[in-house]
Amino acid sequence: MPKLNFGVTRCDECEKMNIAMMILQMFQWRALSRKDPLRVIDFDKETEEIVVDEANLMRVIQLANPAQRQRRIRLRRLEEADR
Repeated sequence: MPKLNFGVTRCDECEKMNIAMMILQMFQWRALSRKDPLRVIDFDKETEEIVVDEANLMRVIQLANPAQRQRRIRLRRLEEADR
């Protein structure tokens, strides 16, 4: 009887989809516990603001753009981009 070999091949599309799912989970409220080191967002109930962890946001950017080197991040409103 011939021997069958089963292997898992990671195609580029599968790898991109895995990265997309990781990014999605990092931004979901319920997916990660507050103590999870990969959590990007939190909510400040006192000020009712969404708080973004800068280091983890940089990790997300690097997941989507592997060649991106470490940089500081500045948030701005969309209308400010047109100035």
